[in-house]
Amino acid sequence: VRHDIAPIRFVTNNLPAAEKLAKESAAEIHLLGGQLLPHQLIVVGPGAGLSLSPWRFDIAYLSAEGMNSEGLWNSRDAISEFQRHVCGRTRQAIFCIDESKLNRTAPSYLMSWQEVRHLITSAARRTLESFNINLNGATLECV
Repeated sequence: VRHDIAPIRFVTNNLPAAEKLAKESAAEIHLLGGQLLPHQLIVVGPGAGLSLSPWRFDIAYLSAEGMNSEGLWNSRDAISEFQRHVCGRTRQAIFCIDESKLNRTAPSYLMSWQEVRHLITSAARRTLESFNINLNGATLECV
């Protein structure tokens, strides 16, 4: 074990992710405070936003509950607000959105494709194009 390298730090508002990371790594894990959304098991709201204030991120992995030609969508404004706040504090936001979310909307608009710089998805490029999704030069990884 090298002691001259700082441990990797994970900051999350996602309870299942924190639990999995704690069990499977020696990483330093920080869980943000705020209002718990029991269905999603995530923490959002003003408290979570305040918990972000000391942090700046190299990479943020995010998701969305829907994507269509207009952009990305979530079920709650609090989720979208929190994610926009995270994007403002990170060098690189990577959205991981599976094909099942394709051509879906939800009540809360997150952002346009012009704001997305990196997308990882199970959808093929041709499939995205068939739904008029223009990534505007964003990096696309199809897995």
